[in-house]
Amino acid sequence: MTSSRCVFCQRSEPEVQMTDEDVISKWFDKALTPEILGPGRSAKRTYINKFDGSTRNKRWPSPQKLSVVKIKAVCQACNNGWMSRLDARAKSILSPAISGRGITIDPEQQIALATWITMKSMVLESGPAWGVEAVPSFSIVDREVLMSQLAPPARTQARIAAIQTEGYPVRLYHRTYVRGGPKSAPQSDELAICVTMTVGCLVVQTFVDPQEINGGLLRGPVAARNYIQIFPPVRESISWPPAVALTDESIEEFANPLGV
Repeated sequence: MTSSRCVFCQRSEPEVQMTDEDVISKWFDKALTPEILGPGRSAKRTYINKFDGSTRNKRWPSPQKLSVVKIKAVCQACNNGWMSRLDARAKSILSPAISGRGITIDPEQQIALATWITMKSMVLESGPAWGVEAVPSFSIVDREVLMSQLAPPARTQARIAAIQTEGYPVRLYHRTYVRGGPKSAPQSDELAICVTMTVGCLVVQTFVDPQEINGGLLRGPVAARNYIQIFPPVRESISWPPAVALTDESIEEFANPLGV
């Protein structure tokens, strides 16, 4: 999908130059080395139709590069400025975890990671949506808050997990929930969005719900056996990985936290 207006600063062409944003960051390719992956590489993206709840999978059996999801929705100034710096911050925190090494994340880093995955979610929902005009779950105010404050908007929840996978170094789930169930023309205040990304051994997930559909994502403890909350941030540093890793089967349930 091509947009003539930046989803963050709201400036449009010809005032600014629009660019492609890599939803799957380019640095993932360097983090996911052949030594980590072995000889077989594959990628999978799952689409969930917000209108009728149906799903569709797209797979890349042997991609040379994993950064294959690009969306032209941001201007060059945003992409090469604060977005690039935020991506670099995420890389510095997450790179060891992608290869399975334990990390410690302080409260400031928890906010940075939640901001990063929420930024990716905002770009992702600006992409193609089953050949119909997408209804954004994030408002313009939400995007301005993230850009200006480098923090997720209110009622954002985020968590991280670990996964032991066979043959899927990267997964990307983009799920939209509609208040009252699927309908043909939902309004933005009827929507909640959940984006789940797996990279190597790491799972990062964000859930944004302006109306707190079903009470939100994290109704349980700050840390469970298979995930750790990072936003709202906890007061102390947290250690990753959690006690139990997800599998190729349990990630499907994890990526659908409301179970609908």
